[in-house]
Amino acid sequence: EREYKAFISYRHLPLEMSIAKKLHKRIERYVIPKAVRKNGEKKLGLVFRDQDELPISSNLSSDIQTALDHSEYLIVICTPKTLESQWVMREISYFLEHHDRDHVLAVLADGTAAEAFPPQLVEVRGENGELLERIEPLAANVVADTDAKRNSLFRVESLRILAALIGCPFDALFQREQRYRRRRIAAAVGIVAAVVIAFIGMLINRNLEIEKQLTLALKNESFTLADLALSEYQKGQYREAVESALKALPSEENDRP
Repeated sequence: EREYKAFISYRHLPLEMSIAKKLHKRIERYVIPKAVRKNGEKKLGLVFRDQDELPISSNLSSDIQTALDHSEYLIVICTPKTLESQWVMREISYFLEHHDRDHVLAVLADGTAAEAFPPQLVEVRGENGELLERIEPLAANVVADTDAKRNSLFRVESLRILAALIGCPFDALFQREQRYRRRRIAAAVGIVAAVVIAFIGMLINRNLEIEKQLTLALKNESFTLADLALSEYQKGQYREAVESALKALPSEENDRP
């Protein structure tokens, strides 16, 4: 039987599935910073995410119950439609029967907390069902009107979930992420600058080479015109010889060397 760091509970709808998949990868691939590692562990561990819609039944399957029993945390992806899922409701209730409430986390994917959080996440009830307390679960908010904005929010808000799983302050991960991002931007700017400088250098060298070749071609042409002028002079073609000689020399009309 595997041990899981977290069990992700969600409705199998496009938005919830997309966030659940990204969160699954984020948790399993995240490398814990040295400063907040416990027992030297670099990774958080495995995440259970049921990829199939559960069949209609009155009870959770034994596999789901086993996975919940062996999960340290429950993460619920919440939207206003979450309350319509009997399976998410049962997974939350079953987990709370066997685990501490502090080990339940939420991700608000759409709507508001008031309309998206299941009652089990915000209410503490007694044995007779009486309301004892209203609470606010630790939650990440990725509500946005476009995928681009949601992805941008996810990069930051997922750190709240990671911090809870690690057992460290959110700010410790956020500040580290900001420093890492600044270093990446600085490195990217450095690479771009190096490429630009190399490109400019290449253009300068190329222009110098072109200018050198042009100067050499003009010199050769001047030598040819000078030879032609001498040949014409020897033949008594004095006017033609003067014209050829003048063409071989620099003037206002050309920039011969």
